[in-house]
Formats: sequence, C-alpha cells, structure tokens
Amino acid sequence: MKLAFNINLRLRFLIISLALSVVLSAIVIATLHLYRSHHANTQLVLDLRNLATLNAGLIYDAESNGQMGKAEDLLRSFTSLTNVICVDYKNGAEQSLAAWPTNGCQNRPAGYKSLTLTLPVAQPRQMMFIIDHAAVEAAVRRDTLIFSGLVLSLVLLIFMVVSRVFENTVVHPITLMNQAMDESTPDEPVRAVVIHNDEIGNLVKTYNRMAAAARRYVRRLRISEQELRVSETRFRDMAEISGDWFFEMDAELRFTMISNRFFELVDRDPKDLIGKRRDELSQDQLHQSDWQQHIADLQAHREFRNFEYAIPQDKGAAKYISISGKPTFDDEGVFIGYRGVGSDVADLKVEERQLSDTTRNFGDSVTYASTIQRALLPTQDRLSDQLGKVSAIWQPKDLVGGDFYWSGSISGVDYLVFFDCTGHGVPGAFMTLIVTSVIERIALSSPTAISSSQMVKRIHDGVCGALNITEARSGKDGLDCAVLRINRFEDALDFSGASIDLYAVSEAGEVTRHRGDRVCLGYKRHSTPLEVSQTRLLIGTNSFVLTTDGLPTQVGAESRRVMGSRRVEEALAGAASNEPGKLVRALARALKNWQGSEERRDDVSVLAFKPSAAEQVIDASMFG
Repeated sequence: MKLAFNINLRLRFLIISLALSVVLSAIVIATLHLYRSHHANTQLVLDLRNLATLNAGLIYDAESNGQMGKAEDLLRSFTSLTNVICVDYKNGAEQSLAAWPTNGCQNRPAGYKSLTLTLPVAQPRQMMFIIDHAAVEAAVRRDTLIFSGLVLSLVLLIFMVVSRVFENTVVHPITLMNQAMDESTPDEPVRAVVIHNDEIGNLVKTYNRMAAAARRYVRRLRISEQELRVSETRFRDMAEISGDWFFEMDAELRFTMISNRFFELVDRDPKDLIGKRRDELSQDQLHQSDWQQHIADLQAHREFRNFEYAIPQDKGAAKYISISGKPTFDDEGVFIGYRGVGSDVADLKVEERQLSDTTRNFGDSVTYASTIQRALLPTQDRLSDQLGKVSAIWQPKDLVGGDFYWSGSISGVDYLVFFDCTGHGVPGAFMTLIVTSVIERIALSSPTAISSSQMVKRIHDGVCGALNITEARSGKDGLDCAVLRINRFEDALDFSGASIDLYAVSEAGEVTRHRGDRVCLGYKRHSTPLEVSQTRLLIGTNSFVLTTDGLPTQVGAESRRVMGSRRVEEALAGAASNEPGKLVRALARALKNWQGSEERRDDVSVLAFKPSAAEQVIDASMFG
C-alpha cells in the first residue's frame, strides 16, 4: 500500500511536470522560431531598402551619363548582403537597364523569392532582388535548434530541482506519516515525524494529535471497561445481598421474566405470574386512585418509581411490595417493554404504622403541653390589674415555645417579667417552666420589694443553680429578660433589661427605645455579681412595648435580611397612636409584610400596655 501510494504520487507529479514542460517548451520554441523568422526577413528587407536608397542616386547618374559599367559595379555591392542571388535595375516599363550578374535574374531558381523596390529618383526606376529564402530559414532553424537545446537543458535542470524539492517537502513527509499510520494500532498509535512547519507539517501535527487523543481514549476505555466489570460485580453482589428481585415486561405489559428471589419472598407459583399483566393480578385494587395512576403510567410508557401495593399469596396474608420500572425502546424508538426491580416492604409498612402511632401520640402530647403552657400565662384579670390596658401576642414557632411572661406582686409592688429562653419547641417550653419556677421562688422568698435590677440578678443566679451552672462548668441554656417594676403611687416604672429593649410610645405616637444591657442570664456564672443597669421612666399617658428577638431577627423573603430594631421602631411610629391594640397590629402587619413566604425562624411574643387605661385586650392570633 505504501509503495503504491509513493509510485502513484511520483508518477502523477512526473507526468504532469513533463506535460507542462513539453507544452511550455514547445510554446517558447515556436514563439522564438516565428519571431526569428519574421525578424530575419524583415531585417533583410530593411537592409536592402537602406542600401538601395543610398545607391539609387549614383546608379541613376551613371545611367544618365551612359556609364552602365559603373552602374553594374554599383549593383554588385548588393550581393555582399547574405542570401541575395542577383539584382536587376529596371525602368518604369520593367525593362532591365543593368544587372548583376550581367545575365540578370531572368532564370530564377525554383524556391527563391523576389523583392522589388521603387527607387527615389527623377525617373521611375525599380530594383528587383532574388533572395535565397531557404538559406534564411535554415539560419533561423539553426538558431532555433541552439535555443531549443538551451531551453530543454534549463527545463531539465528545473525539473530535477523541482522533483527533488517535491520529494523532500511533499513525498517524504507524507511517506513518513503513511508509514506511521500503517504501523499504528488501536492500542498503540504511532506518532509521525514533522519535517517542515508548513501545510503538510500541520497535517502531520493534526494526525499526531488524533493519535494522542486515540491513545488517551483507548486508555480511558480500558479503565472504563475495568470499572464497568467491577461495577457489574458490585451491583450483582449488592442485588443478591439486598434481597431485591428483577422483572421484565413485553410491549403488551405482560411479565416475561421474574427473578427467583421474588418467589422466595412471595408464596406464588411462577406459572400464575409469567405471561400475565399486573392489573390481571390485582383486580380487587384497580379502583384505587394510585392504581389508576400506575396503569396510566404503564399505558403511556412512563417511568415509575416506588409504587407500593399488596400482592395476594396462595397462603397467608397479602405481601406488600414496592416496584420501580423504566420503559425500554429499540433502536428505532419503538416501545418493547419494561425492566424493573422490586423490594419487600412488609416490614417497612409495620415500621411506618408504628412511627405514625408514635408521631400521633407525640403530637397529642405536644398539643396538651401547649394547652398547659398557655394556661400558665398570666390571666387577663392579673394583667389588667397590674398593667392597665393590654394587647399581647404569644405565638410559638411550634405548638410550645421558649417565649413567656410573668406578672405578680412582691410586698404590694407589681412586677412584669418578660423573657425569651434558649431554643423553641419542647426544649424552650421546659426552660420557661424552669424560669417561671425560679421567679415564683424569688417572689415568695423576698420579704420586701426589690429593685428591677436586683430581680434580674436573682433570676440569673436561680437559673444557674437550677441548671447546675458554676464558674467551672458553663451551660448551653439561658434567657434574655426584661423586668418592669411598676410604682403607681409615683406614676413611674423601673426597667432593667438583659438583651431585651423597652419601647415607650407617647400619646402623640413618638417612639423612644430604652436599650437593655447586652448580657444574657444563665449560660455562665461569674466570680463577681452580674451588673445590670436600671432606668426609671415616667408613666403618664405613655404606652410601653416589649418584644422578643423573634420579631427583629426574622429574615425577609425578598431582601434575605433580618427585620432589625429600626423597622420595629418605624412600625410603632407608623401606628400614629399609643393605643396598645393599634401598636400590636402595626407590628403584626410589619412582620407579615417583611416575612412574606419565608419560614418563621423563632418564637414571636409582643406585649403592649398602657398603665393609665383600665381596659384590657388580648389578641393571641394576630400573626396568623
């Protein structure tokens, strides 16, 4: 193949080169010959004309003086020109007056040509020359042959140079690439040598890149084949261990194959299943909506996953199984059936029922716990007696939560404790019970009224004691807290906060934020007493608002940012009133608009009250 390729390429090049050389040489030689022939004849006529013009006057004067001998001598000078045989000097009647040779040109040899020129003299005179045209042509042919030899020698030299260049630049690189291609195998591609950085070199480089890509592809193919074999072995082993079975169905949705593992799990005879459709085996279940959807999927040739149903057995109760299947098509896209797998889910069904029962019991327990926790909140009468007009929202993220508030009296002085415990749900609810128990002990054990800051410190110490938190042993639970001590005789209240702020709203709707200290209760006991500040505020006609961090830390659906305390103040100011109900509704609207479709992040509790009013309003469902 390689030899034939090289010979054919060289022969084609030689034939084409020789043909072009012959044609070009023939054209050049013919053109030169025609040019030389035309030039020789033209030059001879031009020489005769010039010589005749020079001697015409002398010859005419000799004739006029009767000196014909002198005229013939002058005519002899024309024979000095190559190829002029004879010359006649004639008058207007074409009578010969003088000639050279003397016998004139009457007996002209055959094949010779004549030339007649009119002389520029007083009387009409002519000269007729006999020219040996064959000699002229012979000289032209001789020159043409000499030139032809030079041209052919030059063409041969050029042909040899071009052939060598063609051999080095075309034939040799292609031969090497062809050799590499012949020696290449799918497993071991052979690289070709790049001789020159030209078009053929680029072609060789392209072949080398293809060879390298083929080598990488074959290497990856071998790795993939090895991985496929390992994967098939792993899948076979896992399928055997898992207890799943396989099945196949034809284009008419009839079972054509079910692996033996199925009949080990289900008490059915293979003869009762092979050749039948699944709907024929479950006639009593076809009225169910899930079965109708499954049959529709099969008829539409759609993939299905984890379809569960009960299959009757020859003995014993029905067996629950789960199947998944994928439609198969031939090369032309024609549906040919299903392939799929099945699993025994009888035990899973039992576990699901048990889990359902457990979940239901747990839900009932949490619901009952929610009822208990709500019952532990201060009654309406107590809030009304101590705080005046009240509007409150208590909304746990789950049924129970970690937000709570307590109200009571110590030595005739009213207190409100508003707090947010660690976490939400059941853990948060348990923390509220612990904190409430601590507050009740403080109220019962205090012989006299205590300041709001002292109440905060005692709550911190009580929670640390209840959770066994010491200086050496920190805890993970605690609370944010705000304590209000209300002194109606002095028309003032004292506020101490641990990471909970108090908002005061005037009758004109102006909002003032009183920040609590940035400390938390519980978590860790320090060697020195907890330091908490205390702020005295005039009650007058003001209203007061407390909120847990579930409100300002709620993430918005659009902005993906927390609501923040600034928007809480803006919502309160937007109510343009200090009526507790309006203030709480303003916060509820702000939270709903900010939250949008975003999930609730934490428990939310808000309490607004106006001590100068007596009416009380409780709204516990304003947030949804």
